[in-house]
Formats: sequence, structure tokens, C-alpha cells
Amino acid sequence: FCGIRCQSSSLVWRNTSSMIPTHMKTIQNWFKSECDLVEKSSIRNSNPLHAAFLSSVPEVLGTMSAFYKTKPLTSAFVTCAIKASAADVVAQTAETSLSSEGMDPEQVGISKRRNLAFFMYGGIYQGLAQEVIFNQIFPALFGEGSAISVLNKVLFNSMVVGPFLTL
Repeated sequence: FCGIRCQSSSLVWRNTSSMIPTHMKTIQNWFKSECDLVEKSSIRNSNPLHAAFLSSVPEVLGTMSAFYKTKPLTSAFVTCAIKASAADVVAQTAETSLSSEGMDPEQVGISKRRNLAFFMYGGIYQGLAQEVIFNQIFPALFGEGSAISVLNKVLFNSMVVGPFLTL
């Protein structure tokens, strides 16, 4: 997908920039420069893991990009649920380390129930609902591509969605 493939144990660069979303082109350019380094240096011969890594990562990125394009609701749920759950684990870990002195060891730890709540909230509201609100409802109500439509979306989000739905 991103243009890097293994061919007879050497990395070859293909021009596939038209297939790649804009936000992926920076990553593509980085991998291209890494491939050039591998191809021009002895890294390829001295470190086959580095060459294998460089040849496999673009395929993974391509698969992920296709997943996000073809399944926007599923990808929104998964991404936001994992992020919310991970954020809660970090918060609970910090909270536990700050308050664990003098506590019963059974009380110290991660609350699975609380983490499940963050996982579900992250997936359902921050993922699914906001995907629909911002990428389907807002364009239908306000249009796309003009400064006025952007201003209307921001104002509606600030005055209606935020106060009445988010809070």
C-alpha cells in the first residue's frame, strides 16, 4: 500500500502516492527515506530485522487505513474505546500510586467496572455518536467547504451540542 515491498531480499520503492491519504504521506516519506538508507547502506545485510520491519510496517498501515475508510463506525468505536480505557488505566494508576500509602493492599488496583464504563462511554459516545454527529449530521445541516459552514458548525457545537448533549 505505502509503496514498500520486499523483492528478492531487497527493499524496492514503488510510486503509489495517489493511493495514499494525505495524512499518510508524511509517514510514507519517512519510510521511503528509511528504505533508501537500508538500500544504500550495510544495514540491510547486518540487520535483517530492520529490513523486515521496514517492509512489513507499510502493509500494516495500509490495512489500517483501509479499515478506517471502509468501516468508519467500527473504527471510531474501537479507537475511542481503547483510548478512553487506556486513559482511565493511566489515571487509576496515578491515583493508586498517590494514595496507596497506608491502604489495604486489596484496595489498591485498577477498577475493572470503572474501566469498562470508560471503555463503553468512549466507544459509544466519543466514537459512534461523534462520528455520526460531525461527519454525517453536520455536513447535511451546514454544508461543507466554506468558511460560513465551518463557522456554523463551530457555533452549533459550542452552543447546542456541547451544553445539551456532551455535558
